[in-house]
Amino acid sequence: MRSLPISIEPVRQHLLAMLATAKRSSIPAVAVLDADQWSQLQKMARQHRLEPLLWAAPRHNPDSCSIPAAVHLSWEAAFRNSAMAALALQGTLIRLEGILSGAGIAYAALKGARLAWHAYPHPALRPMRDLDILVSPAHTRETWDTLVGHGFSAEHGTALPADEALAIHKHLPALRDPASGVHVEVHSRLFEHLDAAQAGATMSNADGLLAERIWLALGATKIAYLPAAEAMIHLIVHSAYEHHFENGPQVLHDLAAQMKCEVIDWPRFWGLAREGGWERGCHLLLQLTEQFMGKQPIEWPADSRAAIPTEVLENAALLMLQDPDLRQDLAVQVQLAAQAGSAWVRTRQLAAKVFPRGEVVAAYAGLAPDHPRVWLHYPGWLVSRLARTLAGKLNRRQQAEVSRASSVEAWLGGS
Repeated sequence: MRSLPISIEPVRQHLLAMLATAKRSSIPAVAVLDADQWSQLQKMARQHRLEPLLWAAPRHNPDSCSIPAAVHLSWEAAFRNSAMAALALQGTLIRLEGILSGAGIAYAALKGARLAWHAYPHPALRPMRDLDILVSPAHTRETWDTLVGHGFSAEHGTALPADEALAIHKHLPALRDPASGVHVEVHSRLFEHLDAAQAGATMSNADGLLAERIWLALGATKIAYLPAAEAMIHLIVHSAYEHHFENGPQVLHDLAAQMKCEVIDWPRFWGLAREGGWERGCHLLLQLTEQFMGKQPIEWPADSRAAIPTEVLENAALLMLQDPDLRQDLAVQVQLAAQAGSAWVRTRQLAAKVFPRGEVVAAYAGLAPDHPRVWLHYPGWLVSRLARTLAGKLNRRQQAEVSRASSVEAWLGGS
C-alpha cells in the first residue's frame, strides 16, 4: 500500500501521521516542525476536536519526545475537559431515555452517543458538541414539546422556529438540558439532502430504522441505537457526502473502533450502500481507515475492493484537516469548478448560495432569523459573498484546496 507523502502541507501530514495507529512502515517520515507550525497544528487539532486522541497517541508513538511540552500539556488538559464533558453528556443521554421511553416515543441515539461509550476505550477520546437523536417524522414535534415540558429550552434568537425548521432541516433547533447544559438535536431524518434516487432507500426511512433499533447498556440504563451496519453507513455518508470530509479525521478512528467492538453484517452494509448510491464513499473511507489504522475486518463486496487512485486517497485525507472557518467559501469554489453534473444541478446549487435561506442572512446581520428587517441586509450579504468568492479565486492556497476537493467529488460521482 502506497503511503501518503509529505507534500506542500507538512503540518497536515504531520498531524495525520500522529493520529495514525498503523505500523510505522506504512506512515511517511514526518517533517520537523518549527514553533509556528506547531501553533498551526494545535489550531487544526482544536478545530477538529482531536486533542484527546493526540494526548493518548504518544503512549504508543516512539516520536512522542519530539512534541513540545507545552503542546502535550494542552492536549492533556483537553482530555480532562473532554472526560468531564462526557459525564454531562452521559447524564443527559440517560435523562433522554427516561423522558422519551416514558412518553412512548421511539428514538435512536446517533454517532458519538453510541461510539463514546461502546466503541472507544474511554469516552473522552470521542468528544461531542451535542447529542443527536432520531425520531419518527410524525413524532418530531411531539418530541420537541415533550422535552420542553421537562425543562429543555431553545437558545433564544439563534435558530428558526421549530415548525419552520422541520420543513428545511433534518433536525430541529438544538434544545439545552438545564441539568447539564448539554444540547440535544432532534432529527426527523439522517441526511440533510436527498435526491430522488435516495428518497426510497432504507436509510431514508426513519420509521423503518427505528423498528430495527438495538439496545446497549450505559451503566444501569439501556439506550436505543441504530443497528451496526446502519450506524456505519450513517458515519460514512455524514463524512463523505454531507460534510465533504471537512468534519475531520476522527471518523477514521470511529470506523476502526466500531469494527473492533461490533460484528458488522457486511452483506447488509453493502446492500444499504448500493441502495443509497454510496458505495464509492464507503470504499474510500474504509480504505483510508485501513491505510491509517491498519488492517480491518472488512468483508469487501464480491471479494473485491474499488481501485481508488492514490491522488484521491491523498486528497481526501488532506481535506479532513481543511480549515472549517473557510468551509462555506470552499463549497462555493468547488461548485464553480465542478465539471460533472447537469447544468440544471449546477445552476440550482449556485442559486442556493446566491439566494440563501433567511437564517444565513440573519447570521450575517447579527439578527434573529424571524426579524422583520432581515432581508434588508441581503445586498450587504451578497457583496460580502461575492467579495469572498473573488478573493478565493485569487488565493493560490484556496485554489489548491478546490482542486483537491474537486478531484474527490469527481471520483465519488463516478467520473
